[in-house]
Amino acid sequence: KLDVFYGNYNLLKTANALNSKELFAFNDYILKKFDEHKDWIHNWDRQNQYILAGAFLSAFAWVYPTYFAETCCITSMEAQAAGLPIIHNGYAGMERYNDIGIRIAKKVGRLGFDNNIDKTQFEPWIYCITALLSDPQLWEKLSKKSLESAKTYSWDEVVKQYWRPLIEEMVK
Repeated sequence: KLDVFYGNYNLLKTANALNSKELFAFNDYILKKFDEHKDWIHNWDRQNQYILAGAFLSAFAWVYPTYFAETCCITSMEAQAAGLPIIHNGYAGMERYNDIGIRIAKKVGRLGFDNNIDKTQFEPWIYCITALLSDPQLWEKLSKKSLESAKTYSWDEVVKQYWRPLIEEMVK
């Protein structure tokens, strides 16, 4: 099963802000695809932190084929804290996790609203998910890497690694 959290929330918010017919059409397309596959895709929309925490703790992996530009992906840190192997494309602040999860360098192209989507672009993602499902040792190795990485995001570690050197440099 595939659980999609936050789903099309930001897309619809952006479509409204820009009054973009193309983005509204894309939103409708996504919702239609979710509905066509509702036997295995569940679109949760925006949820509170308690529901998200429960979802992380019951999930198998965190897959993030995004091109949403952000500098730091807090959701990836939450996924790591839950011990989830992460599969990502190295974009949107994810490049720092290249040695923790599985990085798929191939860019997922622009999706159209017709059936002419190049489905081969998703093959690396499917391959990696299948590899995790069929290799418990790989899953365990990546889960441990995620948990170890998550420890570096405690306030003590952040102060030690980032804030203390910055302040010491400023007072020289």
